[in-house]
Amino acid sequence: MTDHEAYDEGYDAYWDGVECEDNPYDPEQEPEKRNSWEEGWREARNRLHVERLAADRSKRCFRGDIGDLPNGVFVRIDAWGEQAILVWGGKLLAWSPGGYRERRPRPKRKEVLVMTPPSTVETIQAGYVPMVHASVEV
Repeated sequence: MTDHEAYDEGYDAYWDGVECEDNPYDPEQEPEKRNSWEEGWREARNRLHVERLAADRSKRCFRGDIGDLPNGVFVRIDAWGEQAILVWGGKLLAWSPGGYRERRPRPKRKEVLVMTPPSTVETIQAGYVPMVHASVEV
Protein backbone atom coordinates (compact mmCIF):
# COMPACT_ATOMS: atom_id res chain seq x y z
CA MET A 1 0.00 0.00 0.00
CA THR A 2 1.40 3.41 -0.95
CA ASP A 3 1.44 6.39 1.43
CA HIS A 4 -1.34 7.97 -0.62
CA GLU A 5 -3.55 4.88 -0.38
CA ALA A 6 -2.99 4.66 3.38
CA TYR A 7 -3.85 8.34 3.75
CA ASP A 8 -6.99 7.94 1.64
CA GLU A 9 -8.17 4.93 3.66
CA GLY A 10 -7.55 6.72 6.96
CA TYR A 11 -9.23 9.87 5.66
CA ASP A 12 -12.31 7.95 4.56
CA ALA A 13 -12.51 5.99 7.81
CA TYR A 14 -12.25 9.19 9.85
CA TRP A 15 -14.92 11.08 7.95
CA ASP A 16 -17.25 8.08 7.78
CA GLY A 17 -17.33 8.14 11.59
CA VAL A 18 -17.86 11.89 12.03
CA GLU A 19 -21.24 12.75 13.49
CA CYS A 20 -21.21 16.47 12.59
CA GLU A 21 -20.73 17.51 16.22
CA ASP A 22 -19.44 20.90 15.13
CA ASN A 23 -22.75 21.72 13.46
CA PRO A 24 -23.54 25.31 14.51
CA TYR A 25 -27.29 24.76 14.39
CA ASP A 26 -29.38 23.35 17.23
CA PRO A 27 -31.29 20.42 15.69
CA GLU A 28 -34.20 20.92 18.08
CA GLN A 29 -34.73 24.56 17.14
CA GLU A 30 -33.86 24.64 13.45
CA PRO A 31 -33.98 21.16 11.87
CA GLU A 32 -34.11 22.55 8.32
CA LYS A 33 -30.79 24.37 8.86
CA ARG A 34 -29.18 21.26 10.35
CA ASN A 35 -30.32 19.18 7.38
CA SER A 36 -29.04 21.81 4.95
CA TRP A 37 -25.67 21.99 6.73
CA GLU A 38 -25.29 18.19 6.77
CA GLU A 39 -26.26 17.90 3.09
CA GLY A 40 -23.66 20.52 2.16
CA TRP A 41 -21.02 18.79 4.25
CA ARG A 42 -21.75 15.41 2.65
CA GLU A 43 -21.78 16.93 -0.84
CA ALA A 44 -18.37 18.55 -0.23
CA ARG A 45 -16.96 15.30 1.19
CA ASN A 46 -18.21 13.31 -1.79
CA ARG A 47 -16.81 15.86 -4.25
CA LEU A 48 -13.40 15.72 -2.58
CA HIS A 49 -13.46 11.93 -2.66
CA VAL A 50 -14.10 11.94 -6.42
CA GLU A 51 -11.39 14.55 -6.96
CA ARG A 52 -8.82 12.64 -4.87
CA LEU A 53 -9.24 9.11 -6.21
CA ALA A 54 -9.49 7.60 -9.67
CA ALA A 55 -11.73 4.57 -10.29
CA ASP A 56 -8.76 2.23 -9.62
CA ARG A 57 -8.18 4.04 -6.26
CA SER A 58 -4.95 5.63 -7.49
CA LYS A 59 -4.27 9.26 -6.58
CA ARG A 60 -5.94 11.62 -9.02
CA CYS A 61 -3.77 14.64 -9.94
CA PHE A 62 -3.92 17.38 -12.55
CA ARG A 63 -1.33 19.49 -14.38
CA GLY A 64 -0.88 23.12 -13.47
CA ASP A 65 1.64 25.94 -13.52
CA ILE A 66 3.39 26.45 -10.20
CA GLY A 67 3.18 30.24 -10.68
CA ASP A 68 -0.62 30.02 -10.55
CA LEU A 69 -0.84 27.94 -7.36
CA PRO A 70 -1.49 29.32 -3.87
CA ASN A 71 0.44 28.53 -0.68
CA GLY A 72 -0.57 25.23 0.87
CA VAL A 73 -0.90 23.17 -2.31
CA PHE A 74 0.99 19.91 -2.72
CA VAL A 75 2.66 19.12 -6.05
CA ARG A 76 4.98 16.57 -7.59
CA ILE A 77 7.93 17.69 -9.65
CA ASP A 78 9.66 15.23 -11.98
CA ALA A 79 13.13 16.09 -10.65
CA TRP A 80 12.02 15.17 -7.09
CA GLY A 81 10.38 11.87 -8.04
CA GLU A 82 7.16 10.75 -6.31
CA GLN A 83 7.66 12.96 -3.27
CA ALA A 84 4.91 15.37 -2.22
CA ILE A 85 6.21 18.94 -2.27
CA LEU A 86 4.50 21.80 -0.42
CA VAL A 87 4.25 25.14 -2.20
CA TRP A 88 4.78 27.82 0.46
CA GLY A 89 5.81 31.40 -0.25
CA GLY A 90 8.90 31.52 -2.40
CA LYS A 91 9.88 27.97 -1.50
CA LEU A 92 9.14 24.35 -2.30
CA LEU A 93 9.36 22.12 0.76
CA ALA A 94 9.73 18.34 0.82
CA TRP A 95 8.08 16.51 3.70
CA SER A 96 10.00 14.04 5.86
CA PRO A 97 9.08 12.30 9.14
CA GLY A 98 11.04 15.05 10.91
CA GLY A 99 9.11 17.84 9.21
CA TYR A 100 9.85 19.94 6.16
CA ARG A 101 13.60 19.57 5.63
CA GLU A 102 14.57 19.93 1.99
CA ARG A 103 13.87 23.41 0.64
CA ARG A 104 14.32 24.78 -2.83
CA PRO A 105 13.45 28.10 -4.40
CA ARG A 106 10.02 28.18 -6.04
CA PRO A 107 10.33 28.77 -9.78
CA LYS A 108 8.18 31.53 -11.26
CA ARG A 109 6.85 29.22 -13.98
CA LYS A 110 6.97 25.44 -14.25
CA GLU A 111 4.44 22.79 -15.13
CA VAL A 112 3.84 20.47 -12.16
CA LEU A 113 1.53 17.66 -11.19
CA VAL A 114 -0.90 19.10 -8.61
CA MET A 115 -1.82 16.60 -5.90
CA THR A 116 -4.25 18.83 -3.98
CA PRO A 117 -7.84 18.39 -5.19
CA PRO A 118 -9.10 21.19 -7.50
CA SER A 119 -11.88 22.29 -5.11
CA THR A 120 -9.34 22.60 -2.28
CA VAL A 121 -7.05 24.67 -4.53
CA GLU A 122 -10.04 26.93 -5.30
CA THR A 123 -10.86 27.25 -1.59
CA ILE A 124 -7.30 28.32 -0.80
CA GLN A 125 -7.31 30.76 -3.73
CA ALA A 126 -10.53 32.25 -2.34
CA GLY A 127 -8.77 33.11 0.93
CA TYR A 128 -8.68 30.01 3.15
CA VAL A 129 -5.26 29.74 4.82
CA PRO A 130 -4.30 26.12 5.48
CA MET A 131 -2.52 25.15 8.70
CA VAL A 132 0.96 23.75 8.17
CA HIS A 133 3.57 22.03 10.30
CA ALA A 134 5.77 24.37 12.36
CA SER A 135 8.89 23.29 10.44
CA VAL A 136 7.67 25.32 7.44
CA GLU A 137 8.90 28.49 9.14
CA VAL A 138 12.29 27.14 10.30
